[in-house]
Amino acid sequence: GAADGLGLLVETVCGHVADVLGHGSGSAVDPQRPLGDLGVDSLAALELRNRLGADTGLRLSTTLTFDYPTSDALARHLFAELGGGTRGDVVDVEAEVVRLEAVLDAALDEAAPDEERRARVAARLRALSARWDGTGPSPDNGTGHTGGPGLETATADELFGILDDELGSFS
Repeated sequence: GAADGLGLLVETVCGHVADVLGHGSGSAVDPQRPLGDLGVDSLAALELRNRLGADTGLRLSTTLTFDYPTSDALARHLFAELGGGTRGDVVDVEAEVVRLEAVLDAALDEAAPDEERRARVAARLRALSARWDGTGPSPDNGTGHTGGPGLETATADELFGILDDELGSFS
């Protein structure tokens, strides 16, 4: 599982640290000990970053060993960047859609929701469907809005374009 993957990654990072420092094996490296205390200087940090980048296929920051100063912290960062175990735990999206369809059908059968609630759910399902078939905006970008830049960074022309799209042109 995910814990095994993280453990393997900690061992891999410790192995690379040991190689860079000229130690016999990764078991000589305490994953909780700061890399600087182990003897990783700026040149060794660069070599470590390059080795880990080659191993993982990730493009890694030049400040990697300063941002994640222990082998354990570094491995956890790489684990998250690599998908945190999600590759082995892939969700069967189609099965989840079938399950959701059954839940929605049951909700309609049990207690007919009011028109406002039905409209909200239907709108969300249409938006989700549009994203899946490639015709809709991207999901929430962290600003609470979907697609494009947030309103706080939009230009006047972009704002008028959004209004025209939503309300229709007044010209």
